[in-house]
Amino acid sequence: MKMGDRVTSIVVPILEKGMKSGEDATRQGVCLGLLELINSSNRRLLENNFIKLMPIVQAALCDTLEDVCETAAQCFNVMQSKLGGSVIDTVVPLLLNDLKGNDTSKAELSLQGLCQLLALRGRDVMTVLIPKLLNSECGSGSSSSSSSGDESKKNLLNLFQATTLASISENTGDIMH
Repeated sequence: MKMGDRVTSIVVPILEKGMKSGEDATRQGVCLGLLELINSSNRRLLENNFIKLMPIVQAALCDTLEDVCETAAQCFNVMQSKLGGSVIDTVVPLLLNDLKGNDTSKAELSLQGLCQLLALRGRDVMTVLIPKLLNSECGSGSSSSSSSGDESKKNLLNLFQATTLASISENTGDIMH
């Protein structure tokens, strides 16, 4: 059964609200519902609701519960399959920006989200990720050794290591878990 614009316009606000819940089970249910919505939607419907769906997917990718992150990565994967590069081009830069911020908790969750994406779509994500990392390091130009700068560099190093391992795993056929 394909969901239409009318149903989607009712369901999306419910998913947005549910993703803000403090209950793990609710957020997991939201992600499962979101995955079903995305799987049941055609390309046109996803394109029309892209701006509404992507913040939900991004929030879920950065959730504290690993099951929520894994399901969000599946949502991302299906959207990427149906819509193409615009999904990666939207999500990866936002997650990278979180790594550069002063909030180490948010940075760690964003790194976890990026790792989930790398596990499913390593090559596609890396084609966006590596140039962004190189540009951010080259463009920083600051030699200050502030703790937030050090933390940001540490997060970028961790991300680079994760992307490298994901690439190696993808190329050798090993499964990382």
